[in-house]
Amino acid sequence: MSYRNSYRVPEKSDYYYDESSNPIEEICKYTDNLEHIPAEIRYHMLSVICQQKGSSVYGHYDAPQNKHLIVQINGQGGYFLKKTTAAANIYLIWYHSSKDRYMFWGPSEKTVRDAMNRLRGRIVKYVVHLDCPNERVEEDMYETDYIEPAQPTFDEQFGKSSQKLMNNMGFISGKGLGRNENGRIDSINPIKDLGGRMENRKFGLGYTKPVHTEEAEAIKEAVHIEEAVHIEEAVHIEEAVHIEEANVTNK
Repeated sequence: MSYRNSYRVPEKSDYYYDESSNPIEEICKYTDNLEHIPAEIRYHMLSVICQQKGSSVYGHYDAPQNKHLIVQINGQGGYFLKKTTAAANIYLIWYHSSKDRYMFWGPSEKTVRDAMNRLRGRIVKYVVHLDCPNERVEEDMYETDYIEPAQPTFDEQFGKSSQKLMNNMGFISGKGLGRNENGRIDSINPIKDLGGRMENRKFGLGYTKPVHTEEAEAIKEAVHIEEAVHIEEAVHIEEAVHIEEANVTNK
């Protein structure tokens, strides 16, 4: 079956837009609390969103169902999605595989529309102009000149003021916290490490929900029994002391 006949390239009239009052919450919903977003993108994205004044914009349209096409459109490791995100100056382009949908978040409808148009151009290229199941464009699939971005520095992630403050307290980037430098090295994930999305943040950093197992319940019951035995022994001892005291008084 021809790819062209099984998928209709979205027209600009098909673009869906909506106001996004909390883009971080929405992005977390589809990216497993940002876990599926590379670190070098995640920190920059969060920084840009936090600087945004007012509401943002969300947009989407349908993606091809054929996974071979998706690999060509997205590029290796989502290379062209990252490239389009940067070129259009938006927060994120996310391919939702189960919904067969491209999702866009950005500061304005203009920038989101620009990103949608750019990605649509790649869709047209592979669905319309290269409508052949066996044709593979190696330079697009594997992008041999692609270099993985370096991990962001502390300064790039949190700003010069934060870097200066940490330096004054003896922090050295790349080394662990503490006198023996054996503490935490990685920065805190503002979503995952603080208990998930906003409505789930009921506990502090590092909290893990206890798991109730049969073994745990058995241990708990054993502790209660041991406490009861100790109480009973204490009562017997107290009674013996009273009897002894009574005997001494009678003498």
